[in-house]
Amino acid sequence: MKVKKLLYYILFVSLLGLLNNCRTEVKKKDAPVTIDFDARMPGRNGMDEANSSSVILRVQLVGSKADLIKYGLSITHEQRLRNDYYMLKFSKDIYLISGADTIPCVDSHSEQLYMDLPYRTFILNFGEYLIKDNDEILVIDRVFSNKPLLVSIHKNL
Repeated sequence: MKVKKLLYYILFVSLLGLLNNCRTEVKKKDAPVTIDFDARMPGRNGMDEANSSSVILRVQLVGSKADLIKYGLSITHEQRLRNDYYMLKFSKDIYLISGADTIPCVDSHSEQLYMDLPYRTFILNFGEYLIKDNDEILVIDRVFSNKPLLVSIHKNL
């Protein structure tokens, strides 16, 4: 009886190892993806948009329908770490560039999603500073490219 249990255990462990190798292979086969950052002024239904200190930033996978948080990760813990970064630390890597001034992002907000989407939308707040026409967003992308990216702000959604 013990030999039979031992054989089942060895078979079970072997199957787990095989499944883990398959999961790793899928991770390695993920095609390189382009990340698109799109910044826009929030629409105000006819109100003056020049009185805004907020920007809507969309981070999107281009060329993939995979979830932004799960892309390239097979372990739930890694996905949770990426989600925590976007929810808690992302605002520290965002700045508003206005002429010679650099204004740090005071707060960013994103809704918790319960479905897989290739994008995330963030509302960025720059405190008392009113955003002007030629301002740009500096995003330090620590997740996909680990490079600073300059994003133009469009007028409308």
